[in-house]
Amino acid sequence: MPLINFRNILSCSSEDRIHCAENLLKPEQYKKWLSSKGSEERITCILELEKSSSISSVDIGNDGSAFIELFVSQSSSSKVDDWTVLLPATLLMTPSESRSNTNRNQVKLLKSSDLNKTCLNEKWDRLKIVCEQKFNRLNSFGLCFIKLYSPSTLSDETNQSESLNKSLTTIDNNDDDETSKEQSKIGSFFAKKQAEKKLKVSEPSASDQIRALSNVADELLSKKPMDDNEIQTLLKKDVKNTPNRLSKRRISSDKSDSSINENETKRSKTTDQSQLMKNVVFVLSGFKNPLRTELRNKATKMGAIYNDDWDRTCTHLICAFSNTPKFAQVKQTGKGLIVNKEWILDCYKQNQLLSEKNYELKGSNNNIIKKDTPNRTSEIKTRNSNNNDKAENEKSLVSKDITMKSPMKTKVLTFDDDDDDEPILYDAETDEDEPKIVDKLSELPDFFHGKHFYIYDNDFNDDTMHDIRRVIYAYDGILGKQITSDVKYIITNRTWNHDFEKIAKTNPEMKFLSIDWLQKCHDENKLVPNQSFLILP
Repeated sequence: MPLINFRNILSCSSEDRIHCAENLLKPEQYKKWLSSKGSEERITCILELEKSSSISSVDIGNDGSAFIELFVSQSSSSKVDDWTVLLPATLLMTPSESRSNTNRNQVKLLKSSDLNKTCLNEKWDRLKIVCEQKFNRLNSFGLCFIKLYSPSTLSDETNQSESLNKSLTTIDNNDDDETSKEQSKIGSFFAKKQAEKKLKVSEPSASDQIRALSNVADELLSKKPMDDNEIQTLLKKDVKNTPNRLSKRRISSDKSDSSINENETKRSKTTDQSQLMKNVVFVLSGFKNPLRTELRNKATKMGAIYNDDWDRTCTHLICAFSNTPKFAQVKQTGKGLIVNKEWILDCYKQNQLLSEKNYELKGSNNNIIKKDTPNRTSEIKTRNSNNNDKAENEKSLVSKDITMKSPMKTKVLTFDDDDDDEPILYDAETDEDEPKIVDKLSELPDFFHGKHFYIYDNDFNDDTMHDIRRVIYAYDGILGKQITSDVKYIITNRTWNHDFEKIAKTNPEMKFLSIDWLQKCHDENKLVPNQSFLILP
């Protein structure tokens, strides 16, 4: 797509003495346009295009701006300030990034789908840039560059292809000429060498002839007739040496054949990956997505069968730690191998079934496991035909005693501060032979599955933030650290304001909700309609 050039700057509300607005006229140099150091929250700049053009895409290089808006107009318009929105208010930096002055220089590439569709079919010769930064008034802000592109036409493409073809043909002709010259030089050089050799061979000198005759005479004089005894000894030596040579050759050939066979057997063992775990029925415990899905997919690709709950057909428990309910259940039954996730990952990586001894989980007594009986293997085969594409339904078991408004001491469980958020039991019975742990914990629903949340900055204290995270993770929600296009629910304690309005323009599907909605969903143990909890203008 051809680049649209700028002619000059028509007006500018604020600019730095060094990083002035004229730097935007040459975007290939990547010079900045920044505001003057002051208390500005909003700066504008109007540029005149080199010619009236339609705009299909925009590249923006940010430098500290939180929001940007683009407007276009035509100089021939009779109305004053007749501006049309090309790009609505778009978020370039989050409030937290603005306050900490991080991620200032992000680049945003906007396609035609991101722009106002009504502007795409018309031509414009003026551009108005509006940058805002109200979260940080200590640092100047603006843009590194801005580039506008017009849609490519057939004439442009044909001109480009013709110029390429011409350049390629000239290069080919030059190459042919150079190669022919080089070949002629090389051929003449070798021809001279061959002629010199022929002259040397055809014209031997007199001294060479004398030396050759003397050597022949010496050889004839040195040869003497051999006795019969010497002939017999030579024959015996030949007879003795030939079998040894043959046997050595046979041994070496046998060794090479055996090595080839061993390599072939190894290859045959490792090539058929779908049959490596054909007799394995496994259950996962203590893992969180996306690692859980990765383990299940890799094991099923190797022929294993995935099962939600432990039963008598299961053979392996892939466990994250040693105090999960399924760990206690397998320990109590005494049948089944308990291994860590590395067993599946290494088998998949090395493309062979590895021994479970090196992957046993701490506290698992895998020496009591018995081999499968024929009845059991047949049952596994029948389950394999029915349950190959079984979906994942098991969720991490957590307590229903989670509270939000009045945080309690987490008697049964809590979540780590790490990102993996695995459930860990505290002050609970951890005796490996005690089956009561399974009865105490109930399986939570996943009504937040696939839903992305964001907690608005500095709205809650640390205890409340901790409880919000626990509830979102407990019901299989996803909590983001930044406002992205995937975020659909923003939990806040504020009323509607100008910041919310700008964020809503970038993604109209975002919903601003109070914390009471999370409390209601938790109390009723289901996804509650959020209309009465929305924060509206």
